[in-house]
Formats: sequence, structure tokens, C-alpha cells
Amino acid sequence: MDRRLTLERLSMVASTYKINLDAEVYQEPIRSPSCGRRALVYRGRMHQTGKKVAIKALRCVPPIEEQSITRILREVYVWTQLHHENVVPVFGVATTVNFSISLISDWMDMGNAIDHVQRREVDPRPLLLDIANGLRYLHEQTPAIIHGDLRGKNVMISQGGRALLIDYGVAQLVDSTFDNSVGGSSYDPSWIRWMAPETMEHGRDLNIKDDIWAFGMTALELFTRRPPFYDIQGINDVIARIATSPPDHPGNQVTRDHLTDGWWNICHSCWSRILSQRPSMSDVLRMIEGNW
Repeated sequence: MDRRLTLERLSMVASTYKINLDAEVYQEPIRSPSCGRRALVYRGRMHQTGKKVAIKALRCVPPIEEQSITRILREVYVWTQLHHENVVPVFGVATTVNFSISLISDWMDMGNAIDHVQRREVDPRPLLLDIANGLRYLHEQTPAIIHGDLRGKNVMISQGGRALLIDYGVAQLVDSTFDNSVGGSSYDPSWIRWMAPETMEHGRDLNIKDDIWAFGMTALELFTRRPPFYDIQGINDVIARIATSPPDHPGNQVTRDHLTDGWWNICHSCWSRILSQRPSMSDVLRMIEGNW
């Protein structure tokens, strides 16, 4: 089955889940896409309302197996049912952009968190509280939704300055269901800076504890306004460092005195090598409230 027929089948099955947006969204022709780890992101609009949306055309070959198609659309349907102030809503899928399946979600004009904190007046701590709340909501779903790619670029900022998670669940879905051999592998070496050591060592499926580790790294990223281990250039050197010890304290001048001892302890608890001692997001939120 060629890709066109595969997409036609995806579109048909998506209609049974009431998440087929092929006839409801269009891509704005004047904007170049932004390149994400797993998708090219275009700005689009809804035909009837003119609402701006993000069209995330996945950079991988859609699967031809009926079981895989069903799994993808069931998962996206679950995402469309999520409602939380710190989670960007997903509206459905489209199959009309780049000969790929695209996720359709809310467009966020204010950009992402790592760009947002470059402004001197921005305190990252309220954003981290928002991120923690969003992650707890995802983890409390049945079954739990693992974000799988948490970092500053995957946290968007609302008009009111609140943080909202995007691309939750996409990592697991793409890596386990799609063919990544065409269009570029989803394995992005830069992501290693946020990756838990046990995942690198064993190559196992992602779980909640990976998100906890990544939350600590994202906190450090927003406090420093730089990627974790920014002072280590070679990716092999980064891997070696993650395998042996967590990041060093960046210093008060770098973090503009926002990274207090309490917040540094929160980060370190997220980086525990003993998985049973790594906190849940509910535990993290209690620690944040105690250090506000």
C-alpha cells in the first residue's frame, strides 16, 4: 500500500473517532514551518472560525498495519479529551499536509518557555509550578500519559504568561508505531541532555520516572536560560557526565538568584539514581509549595 492509500485509510478511520479535521483546517501558505524533533510545524486556521492552529506534520512514514493505525488514532482521541489549564489542547488529525499525518492543536502566539525566560523580568518559578501541575494531570490519567520529551521548547506560553505542555505522549507513540527510517530519525542527540541515565543505558520504554528526571533538567534549563550541561560541548562527553553525576550548581549570578537552595534540592531529588527515591509529580508540587 502506497503512502497516499495509507493516509486515505487513516483519514477514514479518524472519521470514526470524530477526530478527522481534513475538511476543517487549512495551512497558511505564507509561513515557513518550524522544525521540531518529530514534526514540521505549520500555522493553520480553522475554516469556519478562523481560529489559529498548529499543524504538526510528523516526520515519519505512516504505518500500513491496521492495528498500528487504530492505536495511533485511539491515542490521539484520548489527547482530544484532555482538559487542563497547563496542557495545550489537541483537536484531532489531518492527512493533507506533507503526505503525512498531522496533529492539530491550539496555536500559541507567545512562543515557548526557553525563549520567554530570556527576558530579564521573567521569573521561571511560576512557569515551573504550571509545568508540574500539567505533568501531574498527565500522570494521573488512566493509563498514565508519559510526556516523553519535556524541555523548554515543549512548553508554550499563554497570553497571560502561563506555561502549557505540548507534544505530550508523542515520543512514545511515534517511536513505537511509526517507521522512522524515512524523513529523519526521531532520535535527536540534543535530547540526551534531558534524558535519564537508565534510559540511555537500557533503551527501555519511557515511564513516569523519565518525566521526573526531565522536569529537574527543565527547571535547571529555565533557571539558567541554557540547555543542561551547556558547558559540555561534545555529546559523548554529555553522556559520560550524565552516567556519573548530575549538573553542578550554576551559581546565583547565572540564575539571577531565582535558584534557591529549596529549588536546587527539588532538582536533585528529581535526579536521584534510585528510581524508588525519585519523587512523583504530586511530591514535587508539595516541595514547590514548601519553597514558594
